[in-house]
Amino acid sequence: MRRWTLAVAAAAAFFIGSSALAQEAADEGSDTWAPFPGASNATEPDLLEAKIPPTAEEELGNDWSSLPEPYEVEPDPFDVRVPPTAEEELRNASSPTFDIAGDLRLEGMRLDTGGAMGIRVLVEGKHFGFDGGFSGVFVRVPGDASLVANGLLDLQLTLAPLSGQRGRIRLEAGLGALFTPWVRAVGPDLGASGEVRLVGPLGVAGAVRAVLWPYRSLDWNAAIQLTFGETQLRFGVREVSVEVEGLAGGQKMSFMGPWIGAGLRL
Repeated sequence: MRRWTLAVAAAAAFFIGSSALAQEAADEGSDTWAPFPGASNATEPDLLEAKIPPTAEEELGNDWSSLPEPYEVEPDPFDVRVPPTAEEELRNASSPTFDIAGDLRLEGMRLDTGGAMGIRVLVEGKHFGFDGGFSGVFVRVPGDASLVANGLLDLQLTLAPLSGQRGRIRLEAGLGALFTPWVRAVGPDLGASGEVRLVGPLGVAGAVRAVLWPYRSLDWNAAIQLTFGETQLRFGVREVSVEVEGLAGGQKMSFMGPWIGAGLRL
């Protein structure tokens, strides 16, 4: 009888222990966990589980009536663009092409007893500008094979009372200077110059400048002008006359011949 009692107790203890181990194993393999002893079990989060937020259509439940109405931009009452008047359009259409211009020109002249070469620079705005040039005149002395060099310099401020798309007329005032082996003199210089485009690239150009004291000089030229883009070619005639009285016993020179000029607008 005692043996049966011990056997039953041992079997009961083994059953209780087996049940406890089975429960513990089940707890370890389950999806529940307790953050601390005594707390209620909670579902352990899956780190690989990605939660996609609902779309706008899902949130609205296909009820588009709850969407806000489109925003309308109101026009600015101060943003008013007034078209140009006929007077403004005419003024813009007739504006001169010589707003800002610079010309660099080389000139040459052939004489029976020699020749002349020179350079000229012109910088001008709509009405006012500057014009300056230097010419070296080389003439052969009668009875001598050598050439005598003479220099003519002129520097003027210019005023263009007439200016347009087809041409420009200038009035000039400044200083003129004469350089010869015997005389060097400077005096006030007055003149006029201009160019007018006729048809296409064809036009006419000319200039006249004079010094009245302390020597007298007259320098004029007239030419046919051809304009190709920024390049100008001039073919014409030029006359230079210089008379000096009371200086170095007095001198007089006069030259006239074919004249050519090539200019580049800068």
